Amino acid sequence: MTFPIKPLHSKTGVVYYQILVKNALKQLNSDIPVLDMENWHNHTSLINVLSNRVKTAWDWLPYQGKDHALVIFTSHSLPGKQDTHHAFVKQFTELARLIAKQANITQWRIAYRSAGTHGGPWLGPDIKEVIEQEAQQGCQGLVVCELLSLTSNVETTFDIRFDIQPICRKWNIEFFQTAMLDDSFDFIMALKQIVLDKMALTSFLSK
Repeated sequence: MTFPIKPLHSKTGVVYYQILVKNALKQLNSDIPVLDMENWHNHTSLINVLSNRVKTAWDWLPYQGKDHALVIFTSHSLPGKQDTHHAFVKQFTELARLIAKQANITQWRIAYRSAGTHGGPWLGPDIKEVIEQEAQQGCQGLVVCELLSLTSNVETTFDIRFDIQPICRKWNIEFFQTAMLDDSFDFIMALKQIVLDKMALTSFLSK
């Protein structure tokens, strides 16, 4: 089984690892069937876990500022235009919409982080530009929810906290980041259910 713990489909985050496994089996002349875990971004178990994180962070915002607050769902940007990454953008948008609906959040946007500075266009809008735009329109509170890297890592921490917090301080915006899922019990149980549901639909396991 291949199961990169990233819910959004991309060549570097999902397909690359699937190819590595297939090539390794080919070199071993093995015909072991491989179950690729993909297209699980909209699984109910994952939506429940992420929506709970969003609601928890949203509840930390000052009550008087919630009418002028929003949630920004973010992901690492990818090089190229949106047409090049149609599946990625579609899944990203769908996942954000499902989480917002489950969390009963109507004020939300999607944005990207970590875009490169060379080599042509990258997926946008950039989260820093979005925050500046929202600040100029009176934003008073912000919750950022990462949807690509579900576990803690240095790059995500830098991009969201150290890159964004100064902008929020500049505009006097209350800022909260949703907790990373890491090895939390509800996330592990969600992954278990995702695997079980996928296996139940896979015919070669019953042969």
